[in-house]
Amino acid sequence: DAPRGFSSRLGLPLFETGGVQYLQRMTFILHDGVIAAMRFPVPEPERDAQEVLALVQPR
Repeated sequence: DAPRGFSSRLGLPLFETGGVQYLQRMTFILHDGVIAAMRFPVPEPERDAQEVLALVQPR
């Protein structure tokens, strides 16, 4: 989303460092092409994928 169209329409959180703005880490969970949930903040990105997969796996 280099031009920030998607992120600005959704009002996604940004941070700035060195004069450059970046999106904060977040995870979107989609169902049938619709955002069903968003996880924010993501304090441990290296663990987030496994945690999300555990949430969406059938039990």
